[in-house]
Amino acid sequence: MIDRLGPFEEWPTYILQHLFIDHLTPTRTSGLMKVIAFLYGNDVPLKMAYTFYIACSDCTGAAARFAEDQTWE
Repeated sequence: MIDRLGPFEEWPTYILQHLFIDHLTPTRTSGLMKVIAFLYGNDVPLKMAYTFYIACSDCTGAAARFAEDQTWE
């Protein structure tokens, strides 16, 4: 993914915050959408983008399914 998005250290702060600090809830999906839009907008395939989000934010079970269901091209 680094070849598409550049060095991790140069990513926008808000993307890193939403990946590692904010937690996804059914009423708070804006962080998820920002991360997916950033990744997808940098030519990361959609499935890879939400899989990466799920892995980094430590989503499991229902939260992981919710993150996948909330993404679209």
